[in-house]
Amino acid sequence: MFRNINVEDYDLDWDLQKACFFRDCLKRVFKFSIENDKLVHKKIIYDEKESQKTTKEINVDLNDIIYFIHIVMPRYINNDQYLFNKERDEWIEKKDNVNEEERDEWVEKNPFTPNVDPRPANAFKNLFSDIEKLKLTIKCVYILLKIEKRKAK
Repeated sequence: MFRNINVEDYDLDWDLQKACFFRDCLKRVFKFSIENDKLVHKKIIYDEKESQKTTKEINVDLNDIIYFIHIVMPRYINNDQYLFNKERDEWIEKKDNVNEEERDEWVEKNPFTPNVDPRPANAFKNLFSDIEKLKLTIKCVYILLKIEKRKAK
């Protein structure tokens, strides 16, 4: 969910930047568009049957998005934090098993480079755990799409 998201690419003090971050984090789950001057939310469904990958989109309402973010997303967020902690703990254990005299050199040659960065997930949780702030962000997604649509013409 939060792979290839770098929180440093966004200035999360600004509402439209939060909307960009929100949309980027959810782009594999929800598709946002404007139809008849209204914001449309679609859930992306992935189907993998008999080695055939297909996707379909179903319309969802705001309540579905809120439910997903507040009920389903915490599992993703907790999983990212768990994976990060596990990698960090394993690295620390390896580091602690190196002779103290050689430890600095070992750390230099083996820097901690986790496969999972928990910062996007934690930022998502901090930004969107409040439903009213979440609703504001979704309104800002509408603004983004309107401007992007106008610029594309």
